Amino acid sequence: LGLGDLYQPLMDALQSANRQYPIWALSLQDRLWDGYQGLPSGSMGISAFPSMHVASAVLIALYATRLSVSLGTLMWIFAVLIMLGSVVLGWHYAIDGYAGALVVLAIWKITGAALSRADARTITV
Repeated sequence: LGLGDLYQPLMDALQSANRQYPIWALSLQDRLWDGYQGLPSGSMGISAFPSMHVASAVLIALYATRLSVSLGTLMWIFAVLIMLGSVVLGWHYAIDGYAGALVVLAIWKITGAALSRADARTITV
């Protein structure tokens, strides 16, 4: 993309930490990258934008908030941790998580509005 190697310091720090405390995510990242490059040692499955992990966590948090404020709070904390973890471990750029969250919020709002209109049109006998 012509951006240089902006994330090399992060990857160096993760590799250094991996020598002391194994980080399984790094070997998985290598396998996914090998698969992306078509190497037989790799596996396919890279999907980075938007982050579906963050999107799923936000969707769960939205629904949980409707059920209970305390459960919702717990799930929002979980969503934030998923977002932070995906960036800190080098799986995603922050924008991937923001986009995932925004897409889910938009779908949630649009679906809610559509269901409200459908309810308003329903005739109860």
